[in-house]
Amino acid sequence: MNKKIKSIYGVVGNPLGQSLSPVIQTAALKVAGLPGEYGRFELESPAFDGFMKDLRKNHFAGLTVTMPFKQVIIPYLDELDPTAKLIGAVNTVEITPTKLIGHNTDYVGAIRALEDHVELKSKRVLLLGFGGAAKAIIYGLNEKDAQVTIYAPEFFSDEKRETNKNSRDSSPVAYVPISFDAIRGNNYDIIINATPVGMAPNSDRSVLSSDQLKGCPLVMDIVYKPRMTKLLREAASVGATTITGDRMLLYQGARQFEIWHRQPAPLEAMDAALQKAIATY
Repeated sequence: MNKKIKSIYGVVGNPLGQSLSPVIQTAALKVAGLPGEYGRFELESPAFDGFMKDLRKNHFAGLTVTMPFKQVIIPYLDELDPTAKLIGAVNTVEITPTKLIGHNTDYVGAIRALEDHVELKSKRVLLLGFGGAAKAIIYGLNEKDAQVTIYAPEFFSDEKRETNKNSRDSSPVAYVPISFDAIRGNNYDIIINATPVGMAPNSDRSVLSSDQLKGCPLVMDIVYKPRMTKLLREAASVGATTITGDRMLLYQGARQFEIWHRQPAPLEAMDAALQKAIATY
């Protein structure tokens, strides 16, 4: 009798030392009673091609994708769902018998975390950063009819100014750029950090000061190590409600589970495992 081969799920990226995706997805598999295991696959860029070519041979059933591979992976996929195609980045791969399908659940996680606190329609949002996660969040905010302003240093470097203007003119998402010196918290309903600034081991850093945050009622950071980043501590010190990065992680992971397994995610179990892991950081 042939031993049944266990399905493999995992996160691919670099670095992965602080990734908590294995924690929440392993908990979800266990509670749902599903076969399979979820691991970390930390790769240098030259190894990525071979990894992707061997996905089926190695019995992968689903993949989480993080930096630096969210855009690199696209040519390896047979299909992109419409949202991932618009955003131009993939963080989830659905593996069917005939296709590798790219999805983006980052925007789902961010929007759900925000909507736990506020209705987004017409809200004035300042987003810090313009990487893959930031673009996904912009898309989600556009879908909710929020007004998006972006601060990203590269917008204002002389050598990239025209390139970024052309990129914004042709972008499928709408936003307005702002300079650092012009940022005032009381001009916004929500401020979101979508940069890695403040992530351990550089947890003494913050994109904005408490003076710049003053007057903004809601501040979110997608960094989840540490859970209370310096940005969030600064925001709390001037009276803002804060949203920690583990909320986005939880909700985007729940959506991944639903894509792979075609059933509701066991959210409470995933969150319990996540909070236990964060407490040991």
